[in-house]
Order: sequence, then structure tokens, then C-alpha cells
Amino acid sequence: MPEAADSLRIPESWRQGAILPSDLLPEGDEGRIGIAVSHSCDLANPSLEKEPTFEWIAAERIPKPDNYCLRGRNPRQLDLEGPPPLRLSMADRRWGRREILASIQPAGHLGQAEIDLVSEWMARRYQRVAFPTAFNKRRASIANKVRTKLGTQAGRDMLGLWIALSTDDELPDSEPYLAHLMATVADDLSVGSRNAVETLLFEIGDKLGECEGIEIADTPGVALESEVTITILNRYARMEDWDDLSRG
Repeated sequence: MPEAADSLRIPESWRQGAILPSDLLPEGDEGRIGIAVSHSCDLANPSLEKEPTFEWIAAERIPKPDNYCLRGRNPRQLDLEGPPPLRLSMADRRWGRREILASIQPAGHLGQAEIDLVSEWMARRYQRVAFPTAFNKRRASIANKVRTKLGTQAGRDMLGLWIALSTDDELPDSEPYLAHLMATVADDLSVGSRNAVETLLFEIGDKLGECEGIEIADTPGVALESEVTITILNRYARMEDWDDLSRG
């Protein structure tokens, strides 16, 4: 059977996380690193009509990562530890014609852990939880203090900071939000490091409990990533990095 007129053969090496050769980067992106972020299946699709373009992001080389931008905490900016350390910004997303990939090979690839992180970070841009405005206003005063705490080693070991509120409604000042806190950590995190995360979680809970109109219900808990079930995720919402608290 003859191939379709728009059939395209993309080398298997072109997959999500592939590094674009430097001579493909357009004017203005010189010195940066281009990373393909389209899904691997879309990159390999033989139909140019169905997938005429691919998405990539222009990453900036940086001296060292910012703790507030590691692990997908900041929805607008992501730092990768490398080597080399890189900074990705949502504002630096680009699109290219996919047929240019048919005759060239990538200059390298990100590691799988970095690829997973980048794809999760980009997806979270459109999936962030919208907490009640009244709740956000009540916790805004402690945002900088919490960011400072999350910048510690214990904060870096915390894969996620999660909260379950008593309601998603906008409450009057006279009614408090009851909050249940949870932190998630990697299964292989050492006992000592897990204890440090637990201490940090209690400190964050204390700060939240000091906010007028917020009460911490029950004891905050640390859960291994493998222990988090769909039932738990349906109850809790990830708090991200408090990025928007001071912007409202």
C-alpha cells in the first residue's frame, strides 16, 4: 500500500525532552537550550496534516537554581538542577514546523525524571486549584514566611503540600475555615529527612492556625507517595507554592 501523501518519518530519537540543535534556535534565543515538550506520540505522528507543528521551550542557562522554582512549585517558572542548571518560563514556549525534525537528530535528551517534571509542571499551569478568595486573603499575611520555610532542605524533600478545607464556599469573616494539612514525600526518603518534613509541616500548620479565620483540624500528616490513594486526592488539593497569594 502506498504511503499517504503527507507521510512523515521522524527519527525515533525525537521524543519528549529532546534537545534541539543550537542552529535551529531562532534569533533572540541564541545561547539558550531548546527542549521539545510535545508528547512523544505527537512528535512521531506520520501525518503532517494532523500534527503540522511541535511545541518546544527555550531554556535559559543559570548559575544555580532558585529553591522557590524547583520541583514545579512556581507555576510560571521552573528551574532544573542539571547539569547544567536551567530555567524554563511559560513565556518562552515556542512552536516549530515538525518536518524539520525528519532530517536531523536531537543534540541530546533530558533525563526521564526531568522530563516527567517538565510535563507535570506544564500541565499544572492549567489545572491549578482555585481556593476561595476569602481563604486566600486570610492566609496572605504568612505567604513570605511559608516560602522561606519551603526553601529549606526539608521543603525540598516535600514533594507536595496538600490541604483539605471544610468548604470551598466564600465564608463571612465570622466563620472559620477548618483545614487539614498533609505533605507527601518520596518512598525512599530517609527516616531523618521524613521527620524534618513532618516538623516543617507542623510549623506551616502553626502559621496557618495563627491566621484569623483559619483553624487547623486534626494533626497534620506526612504520607509516602505510594500511600496516596485516589480517595485522598479527591479530598485534598495541592497548595502549590503560594505563588498567587500576594497578587490578588
